[in-house]
Amino acid sequence: MNERKLRELGPNTLAALNEVEGLIDMALDEARDQSETAEEALIFVEERLIEASHSAVQLPFKLEDVLELIQRLMAERRTAQDAFEAGWEGRYHDIVARLSGVEYDWLQRALGLAPDDHTSNDETPF
Repeated sequence: MNERKLRELGPNTLAALNEVEGLIDMALDEARDQSETAEEALIFVEERLIEASHSAVQLPFKLEDVLELIQRLMAERRTAQDAFEAGWEGRYHDIVARLSGVEYDWLQRALGLAPDDHTSNDETPF
């Protein structure tokens, strides 16, 4: 998930949650306005809608917590990736520093980094 999608996730989800909460409120109002002919069914529906309404109120807070955790994980991922790349580059330099001139030339050729003209070995880094 990239940062743009992450920034869009919060407002889009909050809008959807607000819409659900509005629909629950409308359903509660409708259930309360019905005649008393099906009173038991309406009471059951009203109780379920009240429970759903209480859950819907808590969802935005939980969403904010999840978004914060996602942002922290993305930041940690970038930090870990940067550390890995720095360590990888440092390890290469450590290996090269331990090679003799001939070994360095072999490594350059093996990696495809050696120039086509192999007549001069004066360009060793040490």
